[in-house]
Amino acid sequence: MWDDILSTYASMLDWHMWADVLTSSEAWGLILSLAVLECILSADNALVLSAFVKPLPKHQQKKALVYGLLS
Repeated sequence: MWDDILSTYASMLDWHMWADVLTSSEAWGLILSLAVLECILSADNALVLSAFVKPLPKHQQKKALVYGLLS
């Protein structure tokens, strides 16, 4: 079992791999595009959550927002 876990995550501990990734312009482009997509999806989730919460009474809106953010 431990051998399987170590073999799965061994590449994360390889410093040469990290040096190659962090000096690659292609890798930085992929990282940047993933960060932009994450921002877009976060904004989308916030808009949908606010649309669901808006019809609720004021005293329930805050609780619904907290539950929505935690899920």
